[in-house]
Parts: sequence; C-alpha cells; structure tokens
Amino acid sequence: MPTQWHTAFSSLVSKAGVTLIANIAHKLSAGLTGCLSAKVKDSSCKAGAVGSIIGEMVGDWMTNGHKITLPNGGG
Repeated sequence: MPTQWHTAFSSLVSKAGVTLIANIAHKLSAGLTGCLSAKVKDSSCKAGAVGSIIGEMVGDWMTNGHKITLPNGGG
C-alpha cells in the first residue's frame, strides 16, 4: 500500500519523467568520459569529470536561448 510520500514522489518523477532521468544520465556519462580521458593523460579524474559535467550544463544552457556576456562586454 503506497504511502503519502511514495505517491507524492511518484507524481513528481512522472511529471519530470524521462527528460530528467535522461539529462542526469547524459551528464554522468560525460563525467565518466572526462574522468577516463584525464586518467589516460595522467591527470586528475575528478577534474576531468567536473569539467565535462560543467561543460555539458553550460552547453545545455546556451542552446536554450541564453546569451553569454563576457566581462569585457563581448559575447
């Protein structure tokens, strides 16, 4: 018998649904790729993973119509 919390969580996940899960999986796979790439070059796995994940997040943000303005006013 589902509890109130289970029902609320299920409702939230079904609304966010596949898109949220796909986005999380995409960022994690980018992080894994960044980690492996860094390790091949004898660099930090953490740095490679974080850089890849942040790069994916910024890329998603930019493709959603947000403009980047650089400190010097360029963009």
